[in-house]
Formats: sequence, C-alpha cells, structure tokens
Amino acid sequence: IYKFHEDMHGEVVEECKKETVADSLHGLHYPATDIPQINRELFKANRTRVVFDVNHRGDDIYCLDDAVCAKDICLVKSCLRQAHPCHLEYLANMGVRSSFVVAIIVNKELWGLFACHHYSDTCYIPFQVRIAAEFLSQ
Repeated sequence: IYKFHEDMHGEVVEECKKETVADSLHGLHYPATDIPQINRELFKANRTRVVFDVNHRGDDIYCLDDAVCAKDICLVKSCLRQAHPCHLEYLANMGVRSSFVVAIIVNKELWGLFACHHYSDTCYIPFQVRIAAEFLSQ
C-alpha cells in the first residue's frame, strides 16, 4: 500500500510479498514527483490500472471511417489505455513484468494506491477482480 503524505510524497506503508521476492519496499519514501499530479488526477477518473506486460508497447488504433482520426480518440478513462513508456521502463527496472494498481480515494481525494506487482510472467486480472478491488478501494 502506497500512501500519499500531505506534502504529496509517497511512502510504502504496508507490504505483502512472496518469499521469492528478495527486495522489500516497505518503509521506502518516494518524492512527490514520482507520480506526477496529472497521473494522480487520472487515478481519480479511472481508479484501476493494469499493465499486462511491461514489454508490450501497445497497439495502434485504426479507424474504418475516414471522418474519424485515431489521434482524436481519448482513452483517458479506458482500461485499454497504454501506460507511458517511461512508466513501463520504471517497472521493468524494478523487475516487474505486470502490475495492477487501484486508487484509494478518501473524501474524494487520492489517499494512496494498492500496487500489485507480478515478477515472473504476465498476469491477467479478470474484470470481476478489477471491479471488486475498485469497490474495496472506496
């Protein structure tokens, strides 16, 4: 569990990990710039974030109608939105292969995050699990 402090820096306040994961993140502090403000706002709009595979850089969107431009399609609130390449590199540098993050909202503000990391392989999170996690985070 990643908690934001009043000055907006983050701290890992709880952790549950397998014995095979050597490094502990518990107690580590991260600067406020670790998660930019715009991303924090995105977490309030779309509370769950899945990165199925840090090595997959996304797919292009193609439109069948010439009147619609793929660049004009906004995926901000979509679970299909690809993570920023910088974030994918960050996860890969930590040894993470896939991740599932759920925003914790308290009094309509982003309090923190449930950050789940999978190290050995890609990990598919079923829709029912994503919805249940989102409900619990409220």
